[in-house]
Amino acid sequence: MKTNVFLLLAMVVITGVASPSYADDFNPPIGASGYIVSVYADSSDFVVEIDTPGICTSGFFNIQRDQTNFKELTAMILAAFSAHKKLYLFIKSCSNGRNIVSHGGAFE
Repeated sequence: MKTNVFLLLAMVVITGVASPSYADDFNPPIGASGYIVSVYADSSDFVVEIDTPGICTSGFFNIQRDQTNFKELTAMILAAFSAHKKLYLFIKSCSNGRNIVSHGGAFE
């Protein structure tokens, strides 16, 4: 019985991954990971500097204050900074050489 359930789940996963519509919809975001060097409060953004440059060739990553998840992302970055954790930041665009962040995470 357990083998049949496992085989059924395996077939569903393989079929879902091999589906052309799934492959067409998948567009991975661009990101950068690194350890926090410093954090800055700007009048329009919250800025975090990590030891790895992003796609905009800068190590500075801006979280815009009008972004929906601004408070959550800022809190996560400050917690990661105090705990010396590594960040992974997803970049949604470049603006004057700045990496504009959409979301991110912290890990060991």
